[in-house]
Amino acid sequence: MIEANTDSVLKFLKEKKYDAQVQQETGQVYFIFKEDDREYPLFIRFFEGGELLQLIAFFPMQLKQEVIPDVSRLLHLLNKELDIPGFGLDEFGGAAFFRCMQHIVDQKLDEKLLEQYVTTIQTACKTFGKTIEAVLVGATTVDDLIKKAQEAAQGT
Repeated sequence: MIEANTDSVLKFLKEKKYDAQVQQETGQVYFIFKEDDREYPLFIRFFEGGELLQLIAFFPMQLKQEVIPDVSRLLHLLNKELDIPGFGLDEFGGAAFFRCMQHIVDQKLDEKLLEQYVTTIQTACKTFGKTIEAVLVGATTVDDLIKKAQEAAQGT
């Protein structure tokens, strides 16, 4: 267990070889990870008077208003199938993201769980990043993706 504070989280991530820093404007710990030549910023901050830790990675592409319904639908479908659902959408900020929340007990963080959440976020971005990006930029629709998945399942 590690202390539930910014300095301990920063130290832990650096020990795990992440190029973590503290964002001066917000006081959040963050680092950038790459998947498929895309850079995903992952931010970590405390909530609810220190009872929750949020880990959130943003997809590095701007969301256009006209694709919001399709992107929302895709993220909902993905969350339905995941053991740890965490896809979300910020309509006002124009961003899709993947988020995990970790409960803090007695001002201590389980470092194994913290590391697993970081890995989960990276895996979600790697696994679904290209599909989400295709819908985000309007290159395909959820209906097209569902049709292709059904055809693949039927072997056609």
